[in-house]
Amino acid sequence: MIPRGPFLVPSLAFIALAAPLALGLVPPNRFYGVRTPKTLSDRDVWLKANRLGGLLLMTASAVYVGVAWAAPAGSTAPFGLWLLHLAAFTLPLSAAAAALLYWLKGNRAP
Repeated sequence: MIPRGPFLVPSLAFIALAAPLALGLVPPNRFYGVRTPKTLSDRDVWLKANRLGGLLLMTASAVYVGVAWAAPAGSTAPFGLWLLHLAAFTLPLSAAAAALLYWLKGNRAP
């Protein structure tokens, strides 16, 4: 069975974009990654924040890919199935963003 869902392409793109962050391959910059004053001023915090952010984004996206595989939804899917896909896409991403923000708050400079 091939996974199908309204958010499959964005989820796969998020996984591809997050992989270099999770692997620590992206140096501090103003264009790509978790960009805050603290991460931009401290390379160690940049690497830790972006590794965490990359892993969280990949995990959240993988949750949706799993839902798309388990319950494929094409253009004629019932509304309830579409809502399941919407929730499976937005809730893990929201949880990942909240976890990253929580981590960043705990790593502020004194």
